[in-house]
Amino acid sequence: MTPEMKRETRRLYLESLVLTLGSEAGAAATHAESARIESKYRPGVVPNDSGAERAAVDRWNAAHQLATEVAFARWGTFLEQGATIRVEFRPTYRVRVRRELVAGYAQDSARLSILSGEYVVELDAPAGHLIFRGADRRDGGDLFVKLVEYLELAAFPNELANTQLEVIEGLY
Repeated sequence: MTPEMKRETRRLYLESLVLTLGSEAGAAATHAESARIESKYRPGVVPNDSGAERAAVDRWNAAHQLATEVAFARWGTFLEQGATIRVEFRPTYRVRVRRELVAGYAQDSARLSILSGEYVVELDAPAGHLIFRGADRRDGGDLFVKLVEYLELAAFPNELANTQLEVIEGLY
């Protein structure tokens, strides 16, 4: 799949989850609860007599299945070939950029300034990135800020002293 196809697939998947589960935070919570429950049992085996637990897992599985079908509807051959979407909800925040003093990298490796405004930002701690959703003004893609390039962001989301970022709220 091309980068644009991947972006579109991710967008459609997330939109479907939001419609089914009420919000992105609701989807993250439903996924986390399902994963918590499944971790109690053998992999992939939640007993049918577990009542509310089985219902919570079934709710996530149904929403995930529907979202996957919606996301790949335009590219059915990929789904038929076994394509899947990796579900990963990272810590996510609403952030205000006060001045354009932070720059990130686009999918094509171009380094672009992040314009002043509010963004949804994901923390990818293992990779050492902040992902500013929709911040690429060229095509609406994401920009990845490398935390090692901004020492003042090393403790994100806490202790953002002397930065031009303000965490408005934690979303999940």
